[in-house]
Amino acid sequence: MNRLLLSVIVITQSSLCSSQVIFEEGYFIDRNSNRTECLIKNLDWKNNPDHFTYKVSETSEEEKATIESILEFGIYNVAKYIRETVNIDRSDQRIDYLTNDKNPTLRIETLFLKVLVEGGATLYQFTDNNGTKFFYQVGENGIRELINRKYRISKDKIGTNNHFRQQLWLDLKCPSFTPTEFQNIFYGKKELIRLFIKYHQCNKLEFTVYNKKQQRFHLGIRPGLNYSSLVMGNPISLIENENFGSQFSPRIGAYLEFALPFMNGRWTLGIEPTFQYFTAEKIIQREQISGGEVRVDITYQSISLPLSLRHYFPINQTSTAFLNVAYTFDQSFNSMVTFRRASGSLIFNPLEPKSKNYFGTGVGVAFKKKYSVELRYYFDHHILAEHELWESDFNTIALIIGYNLF
Repeated sequence: MNRLLLSVIVITQSSLCSSQVIFEEGYFIDRNSNRTECLIKNLDWKNNPDHFTYKVSETSEEEKATIESILEFGIYNVAKYIRETVNIDRSDQRIDYLTNDKNPTLRIETLFLKVLVEGGATLYQFTDNNGTKFFYQVGENGIRELINRKYRISKDKIGTNNHFRQQLWLDLKCPSFTPTEFQNIFYGKKELIRLFIKYHQCNKLEFTVYNKKQQRFHLGIRPGLNYSSLVMGNPISLIENENFGSQFSPRIGAYLEFALPFMNGRWTLGIEPTFQYFTAEKIIQREQISGGEVRVDITYQSISLPLSLRHYFPINQTSTAFLNVAYTFDQSFNSMVTFRRASGSLIFNPLEPKSKNYFGTGVGVAFKKKYSVELRYYFDHHILAEHELWESDFNTIALIIGYNLF
C-alpha cells in the first residue's frame, strides 16, 4: 500500500509540474494606442522583460508580444511596465572591471521600465544581469536615470558617484524636505519608493504605488492523522524481522512558512514542529523462553522537525495545488521497547528508540490562502539506530489539515 501511495504522490507531482496555470488578468497597449484586456503569463520577472506571453481568453491560444509592438502592459494589482527610449549607463560595475571615470557612460536604448510609483513624480526600475538602476520623471520632463556609479580611485580604493542624491534634492521639492534627508538616502527600491510617496503626500498630489507587497511569512496549525507501520528485529535475538502492524494515530503540528522573493512567492521554505506517537503490543511464541512466549511492548513518541521546500501551482483565483519535499529531524522522548516473559519479568534490558533523520514528500491543495489539505509520505527510517544489530523500518503516511493564522 505504501508503494502504491508513493507512486500516486509522484505521479500527481509530475502532473502538477507540467500543468501549472500562471496567467493573470492584465492588459496591453499596442503602438496604435489600442488597449487589449487579456490574461498575461506572470513570470514575476526578476529582470525586466523584453516580451511577454498572453491569452485573450482562458480558452484561446497563447500569443507573444514584444517590445517592438507594445507601448505598455500590466498585470492588475501586481505590476506595470512602459516602453521608453532612455539614456542608460551600461558600464560594468563588477569590481574587477571598474574604470577611473566617475562619470556615467550613457547610451540610448529602448526598454520596458517597471513603474514603481506613478504621479506628479514617477519612479521606474530597470534590472538585468548587471544589476538594478532607477529612473525618474517629474512633471512633463523627460525620463532620466538616477546616477549611482562605482569607480576606481586607486588600486586599493573604490569610490561611488552618488549624483542621484543631488538629482532628487533639486527636482523633488517639498517645504519639509531637508538636505540631510538626501545626503544619506540609499540607492535602493524601498528608500526611493518611500521618498516619492512622501513627495506626493507633501504636495497633496495623487499617486499610485505598483510595488506589490507580498506577505512573506505565514504561521498556521497542522493537525492530522498518521497511518504508521513498524517492522523490527535482531538476527541474533528472539525477535527477528517481526511486523508490528499498522495503526492510525493523531498528529499535532504548527507550520511557519517563508515565501522566497521570486516567482510570486510560489517557492517557499517551511519548518513544521510536530508531535506524533506510535504504540504496539505483540505476543510472539518462542519455545526457548519459559512460558513459551515473548510479549513485546512498543511506545514511540517524538517531536519531529521537518524542513521543507514547497512549490505552489495556481488552479484558479482562490485555490492552489502544492508539492513539497522535506528533510526531517526527529527527537524521541519517553519511548521504550520492552521484552517480557509470560510471567511479566524482563527477558533483557529495554531498548530506547531514537530515530535517524529522514526524508518525506507530499502533495496537497490550499484554499483562499487559509485552508489546506495534504497527503504526505515519510520514507522508512530507523528508530533503533543507536542499538547495535537491531534493524527497524518505520514509515508513516500522514493526512494533514492546515489552517493559516496569518
